[in-house]
Amino acid sequence: MKRGLYSAFAIGAATMTFGQTAQAATTTYTVQQGDSLGLIALKHDTSTTKLQKLNNLTSDRIYVSQKLKVPATKKAASKMTTTKKTTTTSTYTVKSGDSLGLIAVKYNMSVAKLKKLNKLSSDFIYVSQKLKVTGKDVTQDKKTTTSKKPTTPKKKPASKKPVSSTKTKTYSVASGDSLGVIASKYNMSVSSLKELNNLKSDLIFVGQKLKVKGSTTTTTASKTPGKTTTTNQSVEKVSYSTQRILNIAKKYTGVPYVFGGSTPNGFDCSGYIYYVYKEAGLNLGGRKTAAGYASMASSVSSPKIGDLVFFQGTYSGMQGRISHVGIYLGNGKFISALSKGIGISDLKYWQDSFVRYGRL
Repeated sequence: MKRGLYSAFAIGAATMTFGQTAQAATTTYTVQQGDSLGLIALKHDTSTTKLQKLNNLTSDRIYVSQKLKVPATKKAASKMTTTKKTTTTSTYTVKSGDSLGLIAVKYNMSVAKLKKLNKLSSDFIYVSQKLKVTGKDVTQDKKTTTSKKPTTPKKKPASKKPVSSTKTKTYSVASGDSLGVIASKYNMSVSSLKELNNLKSDLIFVGQKLKVKGSTTTTTASKTPGKTTTTNQSVEKVSYSTQRILNIAKKYTGVPYVFGGSTPNGFDCSGYIYYVYKEAGLNLGGRKTAAGYASMASSVSSPKIGDLVFFQGTYSGMQGRISHVGIYLGNGKFISALSKGIGISDLKYWQDSFVRYGRL
């Protein structure tokens, strides 16, 4: 009898200890604009069902600024540790197309901490607003890392000979140009074009004067339509064509959805468009929202492969406003950043929110 009593007591003590551990393993998350239970569950390595049970929810409905209990995952703990180590703050000036989510990702912060640091009661920000941020600019670090790699080809004599032995002329950058497009047009490499103009990055602007060498590829191709030279030039053009955009877009299939994300670690819909076009060598003038890309694109009734597809009302409170964008693949299909990650969808299931096609 005593033995049974001791066993029951031991089981009860273990149950109490487990309950205390479970409580200690949770933290509080504040619902952000565009969040869903599925997205929050994905962020915290749990399931929607467990999240509902933890917060006594009877449906999937949540609202902005709602406080939810979430499991304190190892990833979350490591992020908190990293944030605590950063004690200094710096000032960031809000640019056109920015959002709290985008700025938070850029400086490896959470939206909640960014709002708390700046005493913001809503997600509203405006251009030229000064915000306090912690940590380093992650995107700037990546640019610095990648800009060091192209320095090695300068030692090769092959890249220097065409520059020194060929006369140069001036080219004026037009809308839609990139270094890749211009280099292909004048049968140059991007590295030799940057070296010729003493460029440290791939950034160019409309009206900028660049030194180029040789003649345009269109003239050469018309003289020798059947030779290998024409084939090589067509390959160069394809590398910056619609096919290249599609190849890059499909390469990231399955990458998880991250609100404000614009890197292969995680994308949202507009961040995905920005990154794919940037990798393809096409300059869209910086990161924008889905509505921002819609204002840039001309409306078309008969879409071509590579056109953009715009949708409205895909988030709570976004009824009547463009809130999602994808790349048209033909045959009624498009690819975009969804809550389950980068994937291909059928337009017939999106007809209720479809707005229009756009061409950049």
